[in-house]
Amino acid sequence: MGALYLSVQVMNDRLETLGYTPLAIDHETRWGERLDCLVIRLLERYETICADQTPDEGLSWLRQTCRGIDEALMNTGHTEL
Repeated sequence: MGALYLSVQVMNDRLETLGYTPLAIDHETRWGERLDCLVIRLLERYETICADQTPDEGLSWLRQTCRGIDEALMNTGHTEL
């Protein structure tokens, strides 16, 4: 995700550059998962928590948080996410 200085707006700009639609809080996959909502909330937390941190600290937080989310999703049977 190019972690340094990442935000919902940066992610949306990158998605649109690649020809994709931007993230939408109410978007669901065809199976009903709300992956966009998960990514938006993650990026909002990243922006809030890492605003006063160094880029390395922010990247470390993002990696740890994504690992925790991955583990929780796998443990609850949501491996598709």
